[in-house]
Amino acid sequence: MRVGILIACRMKSERLPQKALLPIVGKPMIDHLIERMKTSKHAQEIVLCTSTHPDDAILEQAALRNNIKFFKGSEEDVMGRFIGAAEMYQLDVVVRVTGDNPLTDAEHIDKLIESHLQTGADFSKIEQLPLGVNCEVISLSCLKKAHDLALDPNLSEYMTSYLKQPKYFKINVMEVDPYLNHPHIRLTVDVKADIELMEEIYRRLYHGGRIFSVKEIIHLLTQEAPHLLELNKNVPERSLPKILMKDSPVADKPKIVLFGARLDGHAGVVLDVIEQFALYNVVGFIDDDTSLHNTTVRGIPVLGGMDRFPELVPEGVDKFFISTSDKGFAEHCHRLVKQHNFSLVNIIHPSAQVSESVQLAEGIFIAARAVITHNAKIGNGVIINTGATIDHDNIIEDYVAISPGCHTSGRVHIKRGAFLGTGAVTIPDITIHEHAIVGAGTVVIRDVEAHSKVVGSPARKIN
Repeated sequence: MRVGILIACRMKSERLPQKALLPIVGKPMIDHLIERMKTSKHAQEIVLCTSTHPDDAILEQAALRNNIKFFKGSEEDVMGRFIGAAEMYQLDVVVRVTGDNPLTDAEHIDKLIESHLQTGADFSKIEQLPLGVNCEVISLSCLKKAHDLALDPNLSEYMTSYLKQPKYFKINVMEVDPYLNHPHIRLTVDVKADIELMEEIYRRLYHGGRIFSVKEIIHLLTQEAPHLLELNKNVPERSLPKILMKDSPVADKPKIVLFGARLDGHAGVVLDVIEQFALYNVVGFIDDDTSLHNTTVRGIPVLGGMDRFPELVPEGVDKFFISTSDKGFAEHCHRLVKQHNFSLVNIIHPSAQVSESVQLAEGIFIAARAVITHNAKIGNGVIINTGATIDHDNIIEDYVAISPGCHTSGRVHIKRGAFLGTGAVTIPDITIHEHAIVGAGTVVIRDVEAHSKVVGSPARKIN
């Protein structure tokens, strides 16, 4: 079983051009990385994998001066490039390393290779080390299958997203020493601030060419000199694209972006319906929770917050859905979407029954087994939950939320922003005014005042 370390490296970089050759304590960054990789005990080959682009030819000199192998392949199809290198050097298993991570650790690579072979995994990885120190081990057969299944191999720079799919591959995630568990420390190089941090780390730990450990790095950054983390703490991570396989049921569906990524609430219900019935291809979330930015939720990238809308919107996307029950946030999102001439779609569960005479605005969610009958009018951003029934000639204004099992009789008018709790019921010809709250199980037999709360059977006002 031949194992090789493949270093993906190019001179192209939008944020820091030619970063592979930038000096860290007087030595090119790529040379530091190669030096660390050479301490691996289990890798039979180290291959610097770049592209056929003329600008990348200079990297061959780095391979030659460090006495490692060199391979040139596709500019964008990184999986294809790795497959070509593995076949050229007769490798059965490859370790994926990227040229912008000069602190990649050979000790953990060796441990992961052992774990990969022992478990018979297709794809093995470490996730708990700092960003830029984690590593991945991939069987060549797995890499080839992922490449064949990829809808767009030119996105395979984001190789992990293609490989970390248990539907297709046996995945092995190796735990590390709890002391080293710092995934939020940033030790990759994308911008000048990252190089400044690398310079400080190497200046303190790289004495006489000694290869220092991850434990020493963690000790430096958490105990001796934690202020160093200030250097690059505000560097934004790059947004990740959504990765699809050829057999994905949404591959040919219209693309949309969802506002709201917290799947422990309404967004989870919305996404379940979209994905279960392949209604749309959700290519991203926009959410103001900064802890979610540039992560993925169920394989879908969180692109960033509202402050960067619409620049975050992926190319070709002009449709959105607001997957939050927060009325204030929903109204804000709706205004922005319309301001930029985008549109909101409606998400309707296939089991819902909606009369052809019903007038639907936009951004509406209608859940499973909901029934909306003749001539009802449903406003923008309305949520009609599981099993609710809306009878004939109802008017449901913008941003009303109707909970599971509610039943409104004929000619009911529910005004903007009102809320009906689970199982609430109305008699005909009732008006529920703006932002009123009707408690769960309440039976409404007379009009409800604006901004009031009513509960009980019959309904009584409690504020």
